[in-house]
Amino acid sequence: MKFPVDVLVAVSHSELEQEAQSYMGELLYSNMECPEQLTLPDSTKVDISISSVGLVPLYGSCDTQKVLALFAPADPFTPVALYLLGQWWAVGDILHTADSSRDGLIQVDTLGERIVLYVLNRIVYRVQEMSSDELPFLCHGEQDFAKILWKNGQAVGFYSVKPTGSPCSSFSNRSYPLPVMDSLFVRKCHRGKGLGLRMLEDYVDSFKEDYLGLRYPLTTAMYKVCQCYLRAFPGDSELLWEVDSSRLNQRTSVASRIQNMSLTGVSRTLTYSESAVTVSVHHTEENMEEITIVKDTKGTGPAGQKNTDEQCSADIQISEEVTLLRLVQNTEVVQTEELLEVTTKNVMSIVVTELEEDTEIDQVTSLLRSQEDSEWKMWRQRSRSVFILRKNAQKKTAIKQLRQRAQSLCRES
Repeated sequence: MKFPVDVLVAVSHSELEQEAQSYMGELLYSNMECPEQLTLPDSTKVDISISSVGLVPLYGSCDTQKVLALFAPADPFTPVALYLLGQWWAVGDILHTADSSRDGLIQVDTLGERIVLYVLNRIVYRVQEMSSDELPFLCHGEQDFAKILWKNGQAVGFYSVKPTGSPCSSFSNRSYPLPVMDSLFVRKCHRGKGLGLRMLEDYVDSFKEDYLGLRYPLTTAMYKVCQCYLRAFPGDSELLWEVDSSRLNQRTSVASRIQNMSLTGVSRTLTYSESAVTVSVHHTEENMEEITIVKDTKGTGPAGQKNTDEQCSADIQISEEVTLLRLVQNTEVVQTEELLEVTTKNVMSIVVTELEEDTEIDQVTSLLRSQEDSEWKMWRQRSRSVFILRKNAQKKTAIKQLRQRAQSLCRES
């Protein structure tokens, strides 16, 4: 079975629109009480009548080329099918191909490929899969440079580029002084497989200019793709630039932006394991409000729980202002007591809660002293140091030892 992208090769826009006009004329004289129905892949039946169809522009603001679309009552603004070559095609079927040679990144050229790009951008991305922190992509023009990523007979993503000299918008006479990738999309079910990085690498290979742009603002996911690329190709640190079409003369280095983001805690993870203690470092922008200690001593806790699990774990969470070391054991929760704050500079920010025995103090302190790799040093140097020690009259010796070790770490740093 062939799909629209396989047969819309030598067909023009005018032919497609003439067929649509003729079909709409037939609908005017059809039986409104017994309309034809289209069954969608999810088994939903949609009535086909003159009131449920309409011509939609294929290239956004340019309304000279249109396609006939069918709309469901549940969403009168999003097409569920397009009328192509004398029949209705559900939008999901339009994304398929029967041509086994259509695989990988293929530049958009034919009318069928332009329609696939329209469905991916305007329907799949904008309506179904766009995240809350993302902005909708602009509509693609008839002559825009774009590539569709095909995998296993299905279109799973795309990217588009405004080449050097392309107008920034139809309302301005300014043009881009360098190529700018203005969209990149991978379907959710295909993410996490390196396809975004693959498209970014293809963009770099397709344009040989000394500087390449990425349209502002970049999403967090796009920053991660760029970070992976710069790790693989560190010599390209001056290649990628974030470009705002409203301020073409003020572009920003993507490498510098990523570096600044990493300094404020975006993408570093350190995992450490020793015997029964596991310490994980996570960067986060959240501020921890509570300090919870869960003991793992056998017996019955204050709430009457039985404690049987002897494994404990400690999580260090780094935020912009404070980092919390949380000692967790099962299952007795001890409320936070009064805390004593000692502040220094240029050392990793840590909140140390009560530890039961000197051996546990030794384990945690040994851990902090042992992390001397460059990544750990970088964290320690960039953060404000806050050591908060628990006041506990019954454990003066433990507090004194912990204070001495904390201050020792400050001096060493």
